[in-house]
Amino acid sequence: GKLFYNDKEVTREDFALASSGQYLFQNRVTQHTKMAELHPSSLNTIRLLTFNVNGKVEPLTAALRIGVGGKTIDNTAAGGIAIGINLENGKLHEKGIYKPGGGGRVGIHPDSKIILEDFEVPFFKESVEMAIKLHSYLYGIHSIGWDIGITPEGPVFIEGNDNWETGILMALDHGFKSRVLKMYPGAEK
Repeated sequence: GKLFYNDKEVTREDFALASSGQYLFQNRVTQHTKMAELHPSSLNTIRLLTFNVNGKVEPLTAALRIGVGGKTIDNTAAGGIAIGINLENGKLHEKGIYKPGGGGRVGIHPDSKIILEDFEVPFFKESVEMAIKLHSYLYGIHSIGWDIGITPEGPVFIEGNDNWETGILMALDHGFKSRVLKMYPGAEK
């Protein structure tokens, strides 16, 4: 609950002045209790990929990123797990993966011991609907990789990436490459 700058306790206003406004302060997102069961130290987020093709926004694929080992971040670059989500029902696939070279495939979370297969992501349908709506406002962007947290009240959008990373999604979703290429007219040649 305290803020320090150069080892001195400061107020937010003092920090903003001293740092030339280079930082953004946000309220901490409290995740849904079901999501916290997986790994409570990190905000476990959905990565949902949407495409705008000829004015129609559609979801293409989704994955859940889950932290491990008490870390506060969930991404695979920090050792987290990524696992595909069924777009129809919001349930997790059978196996998740670590970053290549980081541990292979996993069906049970190493800390919580929760079986990942068929774990149902709360408010998944609402997350997809909101991503489609938000992407429709950004009609000039062809594809967006959304990072979505799930709170007790529903989805909260952390960010939208127009330069989303493909490696993990491609590893999780068979047929991903061919479906992505279909979203870019003429790219499959």
